Amino acid sequence: MVADGNKGVRRDMARAVRRLNILEYFILAAAAALSLGGGALVALLLNELTGAPFRISWFISSLLLFSVPGFFVLRRENRRDPPRGAAGPPPPHKNKKKKNPDNHRPAHRGRGQPKS
Repeated sequence: MVADGNKGVRRDMARAVRRLNILEYFILAAAAALSLGGGALVALLLNELTGAPFRISWFISSLLLFSVPGFFVLRRENRRDPPRGAAGPPPPHKNKKKKNPDNHRPAHRGRGQPKS
């Protein structure tokens, strides 16, 4: 039966989705750890060079190192995938000029010639 074959495929797909979700969480945790480490390095440099408070600099730089790239990723994903329920690409603009089907320019009318 067809239903028996689909059950195995659905089970495999569900397992693949679970694994990808776990992988996304690991990537998110690694990005958070790297932003904390990079933020600490930036805060240490700011503290040594300008005397800025370490904790505040660490907080702000870590937040920026995590949120700014995340913003660009979300923007790219939203641009690539239309929202659910969207009806595809927008219709073409209606005021476009039609191309001449004969692929030549119309004859030039000089002054004083009647309109045809």
